[in-house]
Amino acid sequence: MLHHPTYDKLNKLRLFGMARALHDQGSLDLDHLGFEERLGLLVDREATERDGRQLALRLVRAKLKPNTVAEDTDYRHARGLDKPLFQRLLAGQWLSEKQNVLLTGPTGVGKTWLACALAHQACRQGYSAYYVRLPRLLDELSIGRADGRYTKLLKQLARIDALVIDDWGLAVLDDVHRRDLLEVLDDRHGARSTIVTSQLLRGRARKSCNAMNSFMRSPSARTPLLSASSGFPSMHNRDVFVSRVGKTGGHHVCKVLRISTENR
Repeated sequence: MLHHPTYDKLNKLRLFGMARALHDQGSLDLDHLGFEERLGLLVDREATERDGRQLALRLVRAKLKPNTVAEDTDYRHARGLDKPLFQRLLAGQWLSEKQNVLLTGPTGVGKTWLACALAHQACRQGYSAYYVRLPRLLDELSIGRADGRYTKLLKQLARIDALVIDDWGLAVLDDVHRRDLLEVLDDRHGARSTIVTSQLLRGRARKSCNAMNSFMRSPSARTPLLSASSGFPSMHNRDVFVSRVGKTGGHHVCKVLRISTENR
């Protein structure tokens, strides 16, 4: 097409998708389309490209494991993954309802991959996500406390729609780390969703949640530092979903999802 001043103006306004669409229309026979239809094509192109750029930015910030796309989920693997249940999670209702997901099972069954696949799907649906291993998260908070960024880090974590905390329970926490983790989870309770993966939380649903509470228990206290009032992950809390991934299969769901279970 000939150089058109509108093309330059669209680029100046940073409407790059519309500018490219206008350039492409110059080489096509679109005389049969009316003004509103051609304008609609320009707007659709701009919206599509903006959505693509925003998704790419969310995925970069999420720092997910590579190649964790929900479409590549292997439901044939002998690990007891419930396909209808996982697809319900991929639909994203748990995110809009501010629910949390616990993925449990032995080493090598793909807990991290599944968690990142859920977070990747959340990014596609317009939510922000962030993947971090618990040891590294605690290290970052300790460094933040030393250099004055502690409050800022807590605010950043509180704003993430889907926070993935991997490798929960690999080591015993000291009092400082327990309180750091409590701050993170308490800020997110009822406001954002959290995905936790762990080998610690195995067995029946109630035992799994009790194991997490025991992990957060202070040696000097008679009650868990993390309780139902902080919203994660007491069995009395209504927003916790527990999925056990392993050769025996099975999943456990708290009150809200009300999905039948097996091997309980």
